[in-house]
Amino acid sequence: MWERFAVAGRVAWSLLGVAAAFALVFWIAWQFRVVFPPLVLAGAIVFLLNPIVTGMQRKGVPRAAGTGLSYLGFIGLLVVVGFLVAPLISQQADELSAQWPELRADMEDWLDDLSEESKDGNWLVEIPNVDELRDQFGNGGETAQNEEFDRVIERAADELEMNDEPVLAADLDRVAADAREQFPEEGGIGEQLTRAREIGTRIFEIGLIFVLAPIIAFYLLVDLPHIGEVSRRLIPRPASDQVLHVAHRLNVAIGGFFRGQLAVAVIVGIMVSVGLAIID
Repeated sequence: MWERFAVAGRVAWSLLGVAAAFALVFWIAWQFRVVFPPLVLAGAIVFLLNPIVTGMQRKGVPRAAGTGLSYLGFIGLLVVVGFLVAPLISQQADELSAQWPELRADMEDWLDDLSEESKDGNWLVEIPNVDELRDQFGNGGETAQNEEFDRVIERAADELEMNDEPVLAADLDRVAADAREQFPEEGGIGEQLTRAREIGTRIFEIGLIFVLAPIIAFYLLVDLPHIGEVSRRLIPRPASDQVLHVAHRLNVAIGGFFRGQLAVAVIVGIMVSVGLAIID
């Protein structure tokens, strides 16, 4: 009986140690999470281009040259696709920009109607209307400030008119209108600068990912045979056959999945483009 308790205690402590190790690894990985997006994208590039580079190597082309040629072909394909798709995207963006005020008004009307229906029908969950959503997401303060600004301007204009200063009152109204146009309700200049800085930082991070990932993938593609040889040396000899077999199967399965999904995306994109062109 005591042996069972001892075994259960060892199992519990072992599980606790494994959980603590996983938690520590996760915490360390979270601290360095910024490095994972370029590594993941680089791995996807390696899975896509490695069969092409390996095929060139079998025909006598050095891996560095084969990798460079693969990159040139891939970039050329992207450029061709960009030239074909860019006019269509630009046209659709212009149409969306022109129709956006009408679409926004329709969505706001629909949301207000749905909110009123939820309140009149005693739904379990009351849906907020557009004004309530604006207050919840931070525009209420700016709206209140603008309303207070309008009230102050109106009082000042009334005082000027009562004191027989209609010209100054008209000038004040014009200045207030210009101020409202320059600083709309969506936020003041400080909020707009903060938002622009956040957007710029995010764009820089995304651009850095797309710059680093191809560089990392290039070196991985060139040194992939050497990396594989070093990895095989690290595997214990009794288990090397099984580990290599499983690794090969995983490589084939994951690589085939990525390439298959890319082929499906290309086919679907071509079919949708042809269909939309026919409808248009």
